[in-house]
Amino acid sequence: ITAPQGWGFDAQHALQQAEQVKNTKNKIAVKEEEKVEEKQKGDEHDTVPVKEEKHGDDLWKKEEERRHEFFENLPSRFEIPPFDAEAACGTPQLWNEAKTFGWGKKSSWYFPKEVEEAKVDIQKFLNFLFLRLGRDGRPLTSLLGSPEVKPDGWFRIPWAAFDAKALPENSPGEMAFDGKAEWQRAWHGPKLEGLYSIMYHGKLAASRNAEQGERLLKNLPGVYVHKDGTMDKVLNYARFVPLCRDGVFWCTKWELQVDRADRIDRSKHGTDQWVQEERSVRLVALWVLGRTHETMEEGFEVQEAWEPALEANPESKRFAEIEQEHHAVQQNDQTENAQVGLSAQAEDQQDEAAKSVPAEEQQHQEVTARAGARFQATGQNADMLNRVLALVHDFGMDTRVEAALRLMAPHLLSDLLEIEQDFREKLQGLATPQDRINKTIWLVCETDPAVKELIEAGFEILNGQRASLA
Repeated sequence: ITAPQGWGFDAQHALQQAEQVKNTKNKIAVKEEEKVEEKQKGDEHDTVPVKEEKHGDDLWKKEEERRHEFFENLPSRFEIPPFDAEAACGTPQLWNEAKTFGWGKKSSWYFPKEVEEAKVDIQKFLNFLFLRLGRDGRPLTSLLGSPEVKPDGWFRIPWAAFDAKALPENSPGEMAFDGKAEWQRAWHGPKLEGLYSIMYHGKLAASRNAEQGERLLKNLPGVYVHKDGTMDKVLNYARFVPLCRDGVFWCTKWELQVDRADRIDRSKHGTDQWVQEERSVRLVALWVLGRTHETMEEGFEVQEAWEPALEANPESKRFAEIEQEHHAVQQNDQTENAQVGLSAQAEDQQDEAAKSVPAEEQQHQEVTARAGARFQATGQNADMLNRVLALVHDFGMDTRVEAALRLMAPHLLSDLLEIEQDFREKLQGLATPQDRINKTIWLVCETDPAVKELIEAGFEILNGQRASLA
């Protein structure tokens, strides 16, 4: 077996695996013969429980027949499953219908435990990726860096194309302050059957259609991710798969960078997930985890088997538009970075003109401009603005409170409005309107310290706007 170096396929390792598989199969064959002998002797401790009731016997027999037929059509046990271009037609709807179990004492017996020497070997998973080709015709492993060992059995494999320095400085998002991007780390748990398509296209596709099995909140399409504080929850969406039926169960998760200035407001939906525009998500690293019978944790969702037909085909019509969008994102990034250079030139010219203005007046102008920019940013979201105005009105608070709230960075104001009901209950517990004003301004400045410097200018802007209307 030959392959270019650096592509993640270890030929010697594959030959060693083949020898191990042969030895393991021989051991299993011996154990199967022993089981038959024990069953003939009426051993009551058979590994498959015997149902006493006739109805239970019938159900058990049907289940055994179903399993026998099901596994007959799957790749051979211990084989690293190749990509089956003719059969692969996986969709979220089909993944949701796949037979799964919550790992526990009652379900763990379903999976073969005879593999005494089962061990997690990241090279075997890399060989699985090697058997799938990317858009450039090279194995998927060429898209990755070298695996890094992480705590709790995880392997972190960098996404080779990611470059933190190349992330756009500007953002097209409605929540952007001064048009600037706000890149933060996030996490996503994909189904293993969708991994090939994600790597092929180099991006996560937004969930848009619940009727096709895609998971999303009502009227809230986007890419669903978790922040660092809730990253463990991504395993609620991923699942473990006995990829080679060799006693090892695999699952993955993606480390991402997301532009929080280009997020989708989910404050009315009561979810702790972040919802991002598809264009605002970048792959950073693939995290891979393998578990055996001994190390599997109770409650984890485990799929019955790897089914080639359930794997998403990245060249299907379903993903036809993704490649075009991928190139559009790259072009957009290049355009935005070019605009940053032009903006820097414009700022230099403004600095020259500002030298003739007195320092105190220049500082006042800068603060006023920053306050105006924040008003404009929050004003672009009508729902957010209306909720601020309603909060101020309902508790009889003054223009200073309105100014403080509207001066918050849009993403921080959005986070505050997510706990609006709790905040209202606390305001109701305060004795006087002045207490409510003081408490609100204090909370705003603690949440976004920049407001302290901008609040006087913001107050002047609002008063000036209302005077002109009067």
